[in-house]
Amino acid sequence: MDWVSQQAPKRFTLPVLTSLRIGYSCTDPAFWLVARLDLPRLSSVMLHDFRRCPEAGLPPLIPEKAEPKWTDAYDVLMILMQSITITKLTLRGVECFSSSFEEVTEPLHALFQGLKSLSLIKCDSQFFHILHNTTLESSFQALERLSDLAITCYDYSMVLEYLRLRKARGLPRLNTLSVNSKMAILRHFTNDFVSNFHVRGTVKRKPRQDITFSHPYLRQPRYRRVNLKTRGLNPQQGPFHST
Repeated sequence: MDWVSQQAPKRFTLPVLTSLRIGYSCTDPAFWLVARLDLPRLSSVMLHDFRRCPEAGLPPLIPEKAEPKWTDAYDVLMILMQSITITKLTLRGVECFSSSFEEVTEPLHALFQGLKSLSLIKCDSQFFHILHNTTLESSFQALERLSDLAITCYDYSMVLEYLRLRKARGLPRLNTLSVNSKMAILRHFTNDFVSNFHVRGTVKRKPRQDITFSHPYLRQPRYRRVNLKTRGLNPQQGPFHST
């Protein structure tokens, strides 16, 4: 990649683009794409590592000679942290395998502040630890906008500790919290922290339909009984008796 660094990359401005989704199996092309884009109105970003988080129904994209550094998204995150207009961030399978916790903290700390929606799907656990640290150290104004959080991990106690930290700092309740089935137990503890709790991957039950049963044999129609007394007739004479 030395030949690329020797050339000044030409930047392209997309003034009306607000949403950017990048899927990759190697972070190098993703980095050079983001590095050459100038997106002044960018508000929504999704990074998707198809190797660690493949799409349903598609074969996994794992090269035979894959190296961990190929999927390290540290450089991509460093470029994105310059976009202060981002309010929705989705990371699917993103990892920073060869980067230290301190190195990753800087770009994620900048990205997490001011977000309205954050999704960490099958990402490194250090990403959620950085969210916890950001909530602990950042100002109230930088955190109060976050309303929707989606996370998949296996330690529900870590998420519960984060929710308690938000409440201790006086932050508003989350509008929506989405978790995987491994953390479904959180539904019993989130009433004070979350307005809407959702378990990812669950299928909503269809409303029960009314079942009507039909008699196997046809019934003969019944004639209506007539109360002769209420009609002012003599029951002994009958309704057709003539005087």
